[in-house]
Amino acid sequence: MADFAWVKPPPPGKRPAAVFFSGSFNPPTNQHFRVLEIAKRTIEKQFGYSVVAGIMSPVSEKYGKKGLLLSNHRVEMCRLGSIGSGWIGVDDWESNQDQWVRTAVTLDSVTDRIRAYLHCDDLEMFFVMSSDCLETMTIEGCGDISLFPQLFKHKMICCRRNNINVDKIIDHKYLKDYKNQIIYAYDEPENNISSTFVRELLSKGQSVRYLIPDAVINYIDENKLYLNAK
Repeated sequence: MADFAWVKPPPPGKRPAAVFFSGSFNPPTNQHFRVLEIAKRTIEKQFGYSVVAGIMSPVSEKYGKKGLLLSNHRVEMCRLGSIGSGWIGVDDWESNQDQWVRTAVTLDSVTDRIRAYLHCDDLEMFFVMSSDCLETMTIEGCGDISLFPQLFKHKMICCRRNNINVDKIIDHKYLKDYKNQIIYAYDEPENNISSTFVRELLSKGQSVRYLIPDAVINYIDENKLYLNAK
């Protein structure tokens, strides 16, 4: 998975881009894949790139989030959910680290490796973040501000969630210097289905069909995952 064998080269004359998406993916929902699709559409329409890869990067188990499944399960669920997309795949570098690493560090690693794989130093890497995650970057102590210059070397595609006002967030003192690197991607109607909601349904034995990919549902059933999820 980490060798990017699923990534296709761009059409002749088109500059390539890729979209990076780090998260718990516990489990991956249809909305996670939808966010990547929205980002792809936005990048190709606004910037004229050919998006050759959507890269899902499950966080390490050392992230320390309560109820976080082992990384091998989350990597496999992302892989299963991305089958058939033609452009989305999974990178397991982040999940294999023996400590939690910041997004900026993983993003640099992925960028270097996919450029090397495609022999394409001008591939442009974007990263995806939901508006609620962006909002946490304005909270004292929640983000490593010293890494923001490294992170915002890349443009962010920000997808709105929970009706959060993105314009207000990017005016915050921590983010205002990076305004031009944050692109707001719209999707209507807004979908706020979360992994937390899916886990709650699974713990109650309720159906999650059409909320997560069928292949992921089958994997969860076969491995008896989330039976006691909170």
